[in-house]
Parts: sequence; C-alpha cells; structure tokens
Amino acid sequence: MLGHTACGNKKAQAREEPPTALTHDFGTIAHGKSAEHDFVLDTRAFGDLVALGVSADCSCSRSQMFLRDAHGQERAITGQPFAEFAAKPAEVLVIRMLIDSAQKEPVDIGPVKSKASVILQQVDARDSYHRIQWPLLFQYTIDSPVKVKPYAVLDFGRVPRSAQPTQTTLLQSDLPGKRATFSAPHCDDPRFQFTLKNDGEWAQLVTTFTPKDSLLEPFRTLVTIDTDLPDSYQVKLAAVGAVIDDFEVLPMPAITLRADPQHEQPATQATTQYLLITDHDRRRPPEFQLVKFVDSTGKDVQKFFEVRFEPVIGEERTRRLFLRCLGGLSAREFRGELVLGKDADEGPFLSIAVVAFAQQSP
Repeated sequence: MLGHTACGNKKAQAREEPPTALTHDFGTIAHGKSAEHDFVLDTRAFGDLVALGVSADCSCSRSQMFLRDAHGQERAITGQPFAEFAAKPAEVLVIRMLIDSAQKEPVDIGPVKSKASVILQQVDARDSYHRIQWPLLFQYTIDSPVKVKPYAVLDFGRVPRSAQPTQTTLLQSDLPGKRATFSAPHCDDPRFQFTLKNDGEWAQLVTTFTPKDSLLEPFRTLVTIDTDLPDSYQVKLAAVGAVIDDFEVLPMPAITLRADPQHEQPATQATTQYLLITDHDRRRPPEFQLVKFVDSTGKDVQKFFEVRFEPVIGEERTRRLFLRCLGGLSAREFRGELVLGKDADEGPFLSIAVVAFAQQSP
C-alpha cells in the first residue's frame, strides 16, 4: 500500500514539473521551400512513456515520430499507447518537424515564434491524468521572392449566384536586380477566369469568379502562376469565398407573430415583427410583390394579415418586410406560407414560413 502511494506521488511530481522546453530556430526559409529539424527527447528519465502525438499552433508545420537507437537506426511509432512503442534502453524519441512555407501566403513573414507539445503517456496509465506535455519552441522567417499587392489572398467574400466579381492583383519580383515574367495562371476550379498582363516591373492579374448555378456553399481553390524566377518559383494565391442565393432573408426565411390570430394585433406590438429581404440580382428592380399568403391547407389568408415593405437606408437592394395579424381567424394558432416574387406568374419566388399564436397568460 505504501509502495503504491509513493509511485502515485512520483507521477504527480513529474506532472507538476514538466520537461524543459526544447528550442530551434529554422532561420530564413525561401517561400515555396521547406526546412526540417529533429527534436531529440530522452523520455526514459520520466519513466516508460509512449508518444501519442504532437500538437502545434503553426498550420505550416508537420511532424513525424520515431524512436532512434545508439546506432542511428530508427523505427516508426503510431501514436498508439502500446508498450512496444515506448523507448527501449539507449533509445530516444525523435520528433521530425517540417516547416512547409508553401502553406503560407507568398509574402515576407516573421520572425514567427511558435510552439508545439509532444503528448506522452505512461505505458500502464488507464486515463489521461498522468499525461506529460513536452514543449517545443521554434521560430522561422519566410522570405518571398515576389511582392503581391494589395493582398496575397483573393477573398471574394459572399458572392450571389447572379454576380461576376473580379479581383485585381499586382505582382512584382522582390529579388534585387531581377525582373520576373509571370505566366498564365491556372487552377482546378472552372468557375475562375484569368487575365494577366506583364507590364514593365509589375504584372497585373485580373481574376473573375462566375458562380452561375453553383451550390450554395463556401469555395476555396489555389491559383498557381509560373515564373522565370530561380528554381522555377510558382506564385500560389488562395481564392476563397462563399456562394449565396440571390434572394436572401435575415435572420431566416421564417417569422413568428406572438399574437392571437382571432384578434387584431395592436400596431405598437408589431414594430419588431419584420425580416430583412434582399434581391442581389442587379438585373432586376429591388422591390418585391406579394404573390400569395396561404394557411397550411392552401387557403388564402391575405385579408387576415397586414404585409408591408419599407426601404432600408444605405441598403438599396434590401427591404424590411413587416407582418401584423389583423384577426378574424377561427383558431388561436396559425401556420402558413407567405410567397414573394418579382413576377406573379414567372417568378422567381421567395417562400417564408409564418407562425402566429396567442401568448399564454402567466
């Protein structure tokens, strides 16, 4: 019993005094290149430990784990908490860290100070309480051979289906005394079109995105531009954004009226009962018209509700849609559908769910 207590105290003490951090400076890395370093950890000083993995705060770092013996022979470990993956006598744990600068934007960065932790666990541990985190501190600087203006990311933001936005980017060599020629850009997403013109020291890139009938979801692609710079350097620009519908309803295409459908709702109680509706298609006027208002059975209920639109200052394509219950329905709860459109016959149409119910008395 006493021996068990002493062992527990030793593990607790090791947890309170974590291993000393290992440090490394990767120096300056040319953008598009990578740098590698082996962190060597003598884990046996802390008992029979198994390395479970490496957690780093740097998105461009990648790590592999090995056990290396005195003769330099290495064996891979999987991160599973098995005794076979613990260091044997004369073995050390090696964390091989790679910094891949191609994962970063093509701009000068740094020095960047980052940290990682090697997660270690006792072979006989049955929970995570006795895990040890061995800190790794590292830094690096990235030197890009090109200048990119105004931004090194083509951020298109929220793109309505009917839109065709463009981004203009300027490219220039950042190597002393060396001009660069930039070749035609390419990417895997056919919705992007490019125009590139080399004009003196600067090259102008115009990127156009055409969503057409795209799914309503975020998009991301990598635009690659070949150059005549040393090592056949390629400029890689991330193009990001999200495709949205031309009809947009905020906060959602549904509205709830806290009013008894049998009785008229006072106008003062309806001032906050509105939605923001937007038509992003600039080929059409921004106004909406009421096409139909029906209950859950399809019966027309327009005469039981007031529906009005108001412009929003500073948002020419947006309207406030106000609803107010005028009473006269037979039930104290209502569920139906409000349909708006641009053309009552041909559309397009916007459907909004409407619910009204009487508030319960306290």
